[in-house]
Amino acid sequence: MRRRAKARLVGEILVTYFLTRWRMRRGALPTVVAGLRDVDATAVGPPLSPAQRLRLGRAVMRTLARLPSDSRCLVRSLVLLRLLARRGVAAVLVIAARPGDPDRLDAHAWVEVEGQPVLPPAAADYGRLVTL
Repeated sequence: MRRRAKARLVGEILVTYFLTRWRMRRGALPTVVAGLRDVDATAVGPPLSPAQRLRLGRAVMRTLARLPSDSRCLVRSLVLLRLLARRGVAAVLVIAARPGDPDRLDAHAWVEVEGQPVLPPAAADYGRLVTL
């Protein structure tokens, strides 16, 4: 990827991150997910291959890891969900939890396309709670 294309992608990720954080403060998760998916995907290029989807996921992880704010799995997943929607890719948000201490929820979120994870999924001992 050329330098200019990388810079545009980083910019898109950062704008999407701030939009996502703003939406998270104002609505319940299903509403946030619906809003992030509500994009104009009419100017979409060719469909993304599985390898391109994985590269996009890695770009989101690398970019958000450099921020001094919260960029845990849920935020990364929501940002990627929006980026994929903008490219015409139907993706789902998966949230899972690990059984254990009832006073502490150990949860993980990731994105899947056609049943394949685009961000690192939870370990096998996590049980799926919801798919949005």
